[in-house]
Amino acid sequence: MSKHLIWLVWLWLAVPAAAQQPDQIGPAQVELAEGLGTLKLPAGFAYFGKTSTLKLFEQEGTPDGTEIGLVVSSTPGDDFALFIGYEPYGFVDDREASQLDPDALLKGLQADAEVTNQERAKKGLYPLQVESWIHEPSYDPHHHLIQWAVRSSGGDHRQVDWNSRLLTRYGVLSEELVSDQLERDLPRAEYLLKHTKLAKGQSYEEHQPGEKRSQHGLTHLISKSMRRHGLLALLWNLKKVLAMGLIGIIYWWRRYHSDKKP
Repeated sequence: MSKHLIWLVWLWLAVPAAAQQPDQIGPAQVELAEGLGTLKLPAGFAYFGKTSTLKLFEQEGTPDGTEIGLVVSSTPGDDFALFIGYEPYGFVDDREASQLDPDALLKGLQADAEVTNQERAKKGLYPLQVESWIHEPSYDPHHHLIQWAVRSSGGDHRQVDWNSRLLTRYGVLSEELVSDQLERDLPRAEYLLKHTKLAKGQSYEEHQPGEKRSQHGLTHLISKSMRRHGLLALLWNLKKVLAMGLIGIIYWWRRYHSDKKP
């Protein structure tokens, strides 16, 4: 079988992924939606922009409207996927950072899970249980960044939901990871977070008196995360699809054709 025919066979197998073609393949400088800033995308990763991400989530279920990007591994069989979202809450006051109560917050997440499970049951989905903190909420006042991670279980698997929220001038930029191999995936998520840079005019420090302010604080950002578990469930399903190597096929197909150009 010729090399060209082999590629055609692979593409035929990958037809369902046609709408899942990433917007950029690393290494690349990614421009985030809404003029928020940039992301340094390393080699071995692919990036879906806002429109592409919405299409992906629509294929798996109902998106929640916060989606602006998705970073996945371009290596076949690697199910790494980092969700990027943005919510224009307005300026979030961080004064309650020193008052965060991990025990109370965990109980709140567990209670919210019970409410969320009622909706999941209507959709025929398995219930989710929040088990414990993997990383208690911590706030970095220098970078205006709050992070936390919880272990949850449902169906036949256990997972860790890692969350970061970067406070900006007009809202909150989120990066979220769902993983059952945290030691492998977390360093990559942290690298991407470290290389996410806000554009001029978007930073927390540039807030001006009289501009829109959020009615909620840091506690709300954490407690609200459980209500986003429907979104994280979609991300978990997407991970399974992307791990089939569809991104890798697209990547090598592009590379093959770029090599053919004079």
